[in-house]
Amino acid sequence: MNRRKFLQKGTGAFAAIAALPLLMQRKQQTVDYNDYEGPEIDEGGVTVMYTMSIIPGGFKQFATTTDANKKLKLTRLVLDKTTLDVEKKEVSFYKIKSSVLIDNQTSKYFVNASFIKEDEGVRKPFKAMGSKIKINIVDLKGVEVLDVMDKAGYKMDYVLPEKSNCFLTSACVHHKGLPDDCDELTTLRKLRDNFMTASKAGKGMIGDYYTAGPKIVKAIREAENRSEILDYLYDHLVQPSVNMIKQGQEQRAVDYYAAFVTEMKRKYIS
Repeated sequence: MNRRKFLQKGTGAFAAIAALPLLMQRKQQTVDYNDYEGPEIDEGGVTVMYTMSIIPGGFKQFATTTDANKKLKLTRLVLDKTTLDVEKKEVSFYKIKSSVLIDNQTSKYFVNASFIKEDEGVRKPFKAMGSKIKINIVDLKGVEVLDVMDKAGYKMDYVLPEKSNCFLTSACVHHKGLPDDCDELTTLRKLRDNFMTASKAGKGMIGDYYTAGPKIVKAIREAENRSEILDYLYDHLVQPSVNMIKQGQEQRAVDYYAAFVTEMKRKYIS
């Protein structure tokens, strides 16, 4: 179905999408980290993994942000070799010394950072990382810690806030206090996995959504009126989409959801 025709014919659809609340920016900048997680590796017979948290403003608005925000946190987790349970957790901090945007299309940055002593951190940098590190960051996707030859070394993937690919729905239902296996999430995941993946167009939409979804959710969470927006999305996006699916109107639900995402991209991240 043509999306424009659907919006014209769908009862209240266009009005619901057009009435999507605007973001109200927070009056004060808050410290908000992006989290990245790497695989298990062997360090002298010990199984470890690293995670990295980065204040987004530290590398994205490097020239204008405060020194306090030019920081990243590196965590070393010592794991049980059999169960991979965390046995020990160590934290270190690095100050971002420089940040260069090297690919605008993918939001890829090259960052230099140096170890700094913090009260809650270790006294010395981790031996495997060193006191100075160079990293490539693809915002909301991944981090590569470069070796001495500036080649990709240890890689960490972005960890989604809800550990889910239904970004918006997850944010809405968790805001409502519903579990990860609630009816809404289960229904929309089935639409994605069974209906949308059956066509090339559907797969393309899923790929586009995986790029835009985390950015939309992040923008909403940083908004002063995030509760208002999440309530609105639950009532006017999630519930109507679920109802369409249950009525056997899968394509209608896809078009409706996609139209909402298009409007959110325009209002929230454009």
